[in-house]
Amino acid sequence: MGTCTSMDASAKQGMWYMTQGISNPAEGYRRFIACQACFEDVILASPFHQFFEPLEAAVTDETTTCHVSWPFAEALLLNTLSPTWDEIHRKIDHMLLKVPECLGDKLIKDPGRQWWKPKDTVLPLYVCDCCYWDGIIPTLFSSEFVAIQDPKDALCCVMSRYQLSTVWQYAEEKEDITPWLDAANAALSPHVHVSWITGQNLERIHRPRA
Repeated sequence: MGTCTSMDASAKQGMWYMTQGISNPAEGYRRFIACQACFEDVILASPFHQFFEPLEAAVTDETTTCHVSWPFAEALLLNTLSPTWDEIHRKIDHMLLKVPECLGDKLIKDPGRQWWKPKDTVLPLYVCDCCYWDGIIPTLFSSEFVAIQDPKDALCCVMSRYQLSTVWQYAEEKEDITPWLDAANAALSPHVHVSWITGQNLERIHRPRA
């Protein structure tokens, strides 16, 4: 079938699919849309294909967006432990409409934001909700993180650090979170730096500035 048309201009043509209705109108859920390629490759392989119906994409000035183009959506549909479509739809809708973007290396004190951290670590490793959905949910490591309840202090997303986001990609390839945790430990330890080789690239992490 080809590749996902995502937000490409070709999305104005061809067969599209959308959810049959809004799961909970009171909460304002939007309809979940999939292009033909993603419907055949992802939706049909999931246990939720019966909740979609064909939609002929209108040729207008606006390009229809395929929501399955988001890695977290594919991961939720294919690797989910959630028992119901309503729960899946709620999570996807939450990410599409309610999760604020990552603000990089800025300290943020916002009670409306959700934060996550690795289990069983005392390190101040905090991941914003946006990076959790975009970078962690699609991996094997989502069960290694827990939500932080009502953080009192201003927090900074650790995924905004180039070095740690690079090592995260390496950990994904190896299907082992240990290199990322080791790198984070080295980066956050006083007066310590670590060097290692990832493929052909030499990366270097230094203690963050206060």
